Amino acid sequence: MAGGQQVGSVSGDPIGASGAVRHIFKEDAVAVGTVKWFNSEKGYGFIAQDSGQDVFVHYSAIQMDGFRALAEGDRVEFEVQAGRDGRSQAADVRKV
Repeated sequence: MAGGQQVGSVSGDPIGASGAVRHIFKEDAVAVGTVKWFNSEKGYGFIAQDSGQDVFVHYSAIQMDGFRALAEGDRVEFEVQAGRDGRSQAADVRKV
């Protein structure tokens, strides 16, 4: 990702024949979106980015005191990171 900051790396096979290492990047820009749904019992849900793509959100990424949960329709700002599976996920999620 151009302009991203490397925050770690992952190797699926530490001894590995290929020696390939995937890097995890964090975007510099803050994204804005609306919570599509969030299951408080399971601790995860999805945010619809204003730019179009849906992003997974885990309760541990929510920046607030007390019980960390979101409600459908909440407006939030967040950073987008590539998760271990390569899919986009939200980090540093804050209600706006």
